[in-house]
Amino acid sequence: MDRFPAHIIALLAALLFASTAQARLITATNSDSTTVDPVVKWGTLSNWFDNGMYPHVVERSVYIADHGKVFDVNITVNWSKFDTLYETDIWLTSPSGASVYLFGDILKHYMPQNGAHNVSMTFDDQAPNALPYGEAHSGTFNLGGALSAFNGSFVTGDWTLTIADYEIWSATYFDSFTLDIWTDARAVAEPSTITLLGIALIGLGFARRRKSIQSN
Repeated sequence: MDRFPAHIIALLAALLFASTAQARLITATNSDSTTVDPVVKWGTLSNWFDNGMYPHVVERSVYIADHGKVFDVNITVNWSKFDTLYETDIWLTSPSGASVYLFGDILKHYMPQNGAHNVSMTFDDQAPNALPYGEAHSGTFNLGGALSAFNGSFVTGDWTLTIADYEIWSATYFDSFTLDIWTDARAVAEPSTITLLGIALIGLGFARRRKSIQSN
């Protein structure tokens, strides 16, 4: 069999690279709403506040079956709390085990007494503004690049949002969360693309061989 012309090989290689180099946006939502309310264990008056309050922790996950490596993550969380917010923590954990806090005491998000009503918060490292101190309202906020902790990891698996409430006087109401994950599709080539290119190479090979035989 004659060797393929260099320009044919270059063209097929370019097609393969182009087919696998496309960035892919994966969107997943969990809308399994719930109430996050701490459990109180009654004790003596002297130790009740120190030992009697047990946080209620709720996890909600989405499973990503796609392949590829993460290079950007955005997340929108819809939730409410109708009283003080300084005892609510929310964080996201990737399949690799990396965690990023989105909201809560650890980030110094001490909120006003009137709480947050039907808040839709989007966290995006490219957003121009951070979440203002002492406020809880709908909008898009950056976390100082914190979400980049997920970059470079594989996207496949469970992405888990955890909501913890430590305040006995009012519950946190979780409504839903949506993940937007950009992946680098070059991490895993599409089998269908490889198959088609392989068939094309075989076809070209037989065509050139037939032409060579006929010319002889």
